Amino acid sequence: MEFFESSDDHKEILNKVTRFESMVANKENYYFDCEEFQDIIEYYILRSDFDKAKEVVEYSLNLHPTSVDLKLLKTQVLVGFFKYKEALSLVEEIELYEPLNVDLLLIKGTVLSKLKMSDRAIACFKRCIDHSEYIDEVYHFIASEYQRIQEYEEAIRYFKLCLQANPENEVALYELNMCFECTKNHKEAIQFYTKLVDEAPYCESIWFNLAGAYSRVENWLKAVDCYDYALAINPQFASAYFNKANALASYGDFKSAIKVYEESFEHEE
Repeated sequence: MEFFESSDDHKEILNKVTRFESMVANKENYYFDCEEFQDIIEYYILRSDFDKAKEVVEYSLNLHPTSVDLKLLKTQVLVGFFKYKEALSLVEEIELYEPLNVDLLLIKGTVLSKLKMSDRAIACFKRCIDHSEYIDEVYHFIASEYQRIQEYEEAIRYFKLCLQANPENEVALYELNMCFECTKNHKEAIQFYTKLVDEAPYCESIWFNLAGAYSRVENWLKAVDCYDYALAINPQFASAYFNKANALASYGDFKSAIKVYEESFEHEE
């Protein structure tokens, strides 16, 4: 599923949605091509309006019964209704004709994950590695499944690969941090974030994670330095102020800590 790239794209999609809803309300018949239907269905899926999405899927497949893209969207709608076995059956039917379709394999892996078939899900995701132009997303799917089944070392391995491909993937940064905390491998975390920050020096989240890793080994001054870098990039970063204050307090510099705590309150929403 793709997010809208601009306000113009959003307006265009809204026009398509309005046109479809007008057609239904007036009991008329308009023509939409496959791409237009995809935009309308994705609009509803994005808003978790699966009843509407189902209505459009059924109508669209009556007009375009051989469209793989529309069938894949149908599987997403089925997942939205928790009909995982039905979704798996449909995706495996499509797979016979397009075995290396990356979108299909990611959806299939997601469905297998929902059915608690983690080994099959991971194998499915790994089949995408050599065929996806968005390799960071594929690594993220693999890492998340390993994390779900608490295989944290493998999760860390694939979150690292994800971030090496896209150092500013905020969700991956957050999840990797959670995995490092679960394994308590703080030195590895410091080594990785130190290398990663060289590749993306203006990403405040990497500096924030590096600061947290230094805090967990009680290197308070290094932590404070890293929080300062994060705040230099984003002066509104409330969590960085608060954690910096904690680090200063742990170091014993209570006067500075109180000042930074006060700053953190000013930046809280």
